Amino acid sequence: MTGRGGRRLDEVWRDGARAHLGITVAGFPNLFVLYGPNTNLGHNSIVYMLESQFGYVLQAVDRLAAGARSIDVRPEVQQRSNAAVQEAIRATVWNSGCTSWYTTAAGRNTNNWPGFTFDYRRRLRRFDDAEFVVTTADESVSTAR
Repeated sequence: MTGRGGRRLDEVWRDGARAHLGITVAGFPNLFVLYGPNTNLGHNSIVYMLESQFGYVLQAVDRLAAGARSIDVRPEVQQRSNAAVQEAIRATVWNSGCTSWYTTAAGRNTNNWPGFTFDYRRRLRRFDDAEFVVTTADESVSTAR
């Protein structure tokens, strides 16, 4: 998978996968990952998480169908959302007391969502153009509809 500037996803994720809300990866426009980084569960149904993701991705696809050429999450938005997940997961059972496949060799959890599934669904309820660089068909960049 190759993104902007020839960056390869396997290289970007070399030290652990990262994606905004587990769905979009900065520098990889129009890439929408389902069951992506930090969306696994050890306490609820992954089907519920996937249903939440489907609705969010469909909103993005609708935006593309309405004239957007590309949608790329802003790097600072991805960084903030990942930092919040890592902070929240630090105190969970998935990140303390043992070594597991949930974490990278450096100790970064790339697998589990640290909160309630209903909070995740609430966060995905509305696709927010302000979190993305949205390029229209005429190559201009906008942040709002």
